[in-house]
Amino acid sequence: METPEVTGGIITRPMYCPNHHTEAKKVIVYGGERKKLLIYMINYRVIEHITPHIISYVRDYDGMMPIAYSCGVLDCGVEIIDKDNLALGIRYLSIKTLELPIKEFKALLDFKNTGYELTDQKRRKW
Repeated sequence: METPEVTGGIITRPMYCPNHHTEAKKVIVYGGERKKLLIYMINYRVIEHITPHIISYVRDYDGMMPIAYSCGVLDCGVEIIDKDNLALGIRYLSIKTLELPIKEFKALLDFKNTGYELTDQKRRKW
């Protein structure tokens, strides 16, 4: 059975950030019922150096998926230049790239029950 091609998109997943975030911070995440970029204030009381990251991808090439990702914490990986239009109103301060085998990328797509969801952090829209 052939692996179906993955087309582009944006997701938010917890990933490692080298910066130490210990207090309440605003983060940009992708999701919600409308599937758009949202800003939330969250408290970091969970795993140190693990923060929500915005991950974008276009399509797979020869079984590999190139991704670009950035920490979603404001003033760490992103900054807001227009809070009324987040689709165009954020600037990425630090973008990293990586190529994942398509099987690992699909596991990342399906990885949702982390114990680190924003709903557990008493999220509130900013």
